[in-house]
Amino acid sequence: MMSGLWFDTALLVALMLCLGLVFVLQRQELSLTEEALLHDAERQPGRLARWLFPARLIRQAGIMPGRLRLLYWPCKLALAVLLPLALLEWRGPWNHWPVLLVAAIVGCFAFDLWLYRRRQRRRLRIQQTLSFFVDLLCAYLSSGSALAQAFEHAARFGFKADHPLAREAMLVCAELNAGQSLRKALQGMGQRTGVQELRRLSAVFEVGAQVGAPILQTLEKQSQILLEKQRAQAAQVLNRKSMEMLFPLGLVCLPMFLVLVIFPAGVQLYDTVQILKHLL
Repeated sequence: MMSGLWFDTALLVALMLCLGLVFVLQRQELSLTEEALLHDAERQPGRLARWLFPARLIRQAGIMPGRLRLLYWPCKLALAVLLPLALLEWRGPWNHWPVLLVAAIVGCFAFDLWLYRRRQRRRLRIQQTLSFFVDLLCAYLSSGSALAQAFEHAARFGFKADHPLAREAMLVCAELNAGQSLRKALQGMGQRTGVQELRRLSAVFEVGAQVGAPILQTLEKQSQILLEKQRAQAAQVLNRKSMEMLFPLGLVCLPMFLVLVIFPAGVQLYDTVQILKHLL
């Protein structure tokens, strides 16, 4: 009786912790008003601290690290307890302790895997719209807008408010208004998102500033490079999808080929052999 009560209590506590984490992630995502938390990923003193709390991963996933500092490990431990308890609740008492141990390890790292997948999806959204964003910047700069104003207009009128590139561009706009250089602002944007193209863009601006190239001309060239790269990536995805379609097409077409071509040809060959036997 008491063992069943403790079991249900532990399951309920773990489930409530996981639901609390989901609530925090839904209500406390990336905020543009807390600039003091922007550099949490760079404040880690060493490798051990980065392993204990991956602030950079959390920030690149679009979540402020300070919001999860007190919830990260409790929720990991709650998931590590919740999954084995759920297996025990589903299958009843059993002695497969290696399976329960594997379930606990999977539950412990499930939150990190979710963060990796969320960061990957966020990077992909930014990469797919970066060329369009640079084109908008060129258009606003050509119309006479200031650099910070061009970032603000491109983020506000070019994308939805919840788009990750729009949020990051608004942060860049705030940094430019605070007096930071475009190179450092883009470099910080690349560190916050983990998008390699933004880091290259900041390096190009650094070289352009050294040789005295205009910002508009540099942006136009980078827009063409990004557009060509996006087309190449789309062609690679199309080729990969075409190769992936060959296997199901082969499974569908091979039986039809056997029925429509091979079987009638085999029947005719058999009739021909029988006729030759009678003639000989």
